[in-house]
Amino acid sequence: MLGRRHEHQKYLILLSNIVDAMETSPNGARFYIGHELGHVMRHDNPAQAVLRWPALRLPLLGAAFSRARESTCDLHGLACSTSREDAARSLSARSAGARRWADLSLEGYRRQVMAGSGFWMSFHELVSSYPWTMKRAIRVLDESPQLPARNPFAYVLAVFVPYAGRMGAGVGVLLYVYFVGILAAIALPAYQDYTIRANVAAAVSASQAARDALADRYQQTHQVPATLAAIGLDEKLPDGVELSLDSKNMVLTVKAKLGALIFVPSADAHGMVSWACHSERGLKPSQLPAGCR
Repeated sequence: MLGRRHEHQKYLILLSNIVDAMETSPNGARFYIGHELGHVMRHDNPAQAVLRWPALRLPLLGAAFSRARESTCDLHGLACSTSREDAARSLSARSAGARRWADLSLEGYRRQVMAGSGFWMSFHELVSSYPWTMKRAIRVLDESPQLPARNPFAYVLAVFVPYAGRMGAGVGVLLYVYFVGILAAIALPAYQDYTIRANVAAAVSASQAARDALADRYQQTHQVPATLAAIGLDEKLPDGVELSLDSKNMVLTVKAKLGALIFVPSADAHGMVSWACHSERGLKPSQLPAGCR
């Protein structure tokens, strides 16, 4: 039993098992036809459906929309039927069977509905794309149905289950894990690069005084100090950064906890010293401060 639209034509397919089951209940057949007509008539403009699609993938929202759509179409079916009870009973034909639906206890449905407010039952309903048959029947049977509230803690768990349509909540969880995995694959390397870059940048800042002192000494004497201690500098700074000087060419190596940088000096015609920065092996360009890339 399906409602379809094809270009400018609208039509229904009513399966033979439903027709046979409703042989003694014309109201039941009318209910099913009305339900499917509701599906045909509720189709939106394709552009609106595309715009709405991303929002309906969200937890809770997509499943709630799908359940509301089915309940609304049930009311279309009820409008085509002249008996609430016949409509409610015929609604159960697909679950109770072609013969047992007529003897189904609607009061039993009521008791099931009232007992269905537990945590796991509430969770199952919140992630399902179809409303429970017993609730659908009670909504059709009663003009003002009284339905119990769902367990509030079920919402806390359901909010972590993306809506996967008819594929079910299990696929929704797999999709959620899949997207989290993609985000982690992108975010974790970026965070690692950021952590290393921040550590190395702090070392660059901490060693600036040493480079200034070396440049001043060279400008005054035009000679490279033999050691850092010769100009009053420690080889290990308070924050753990280690400095190493090559006395031949005044190259300064700055070692931080997560990486090392090499500063190479150059002097202009007036003896003014400037520094070029590059990394030792092991650091990627994305892990270097902007001035060392």
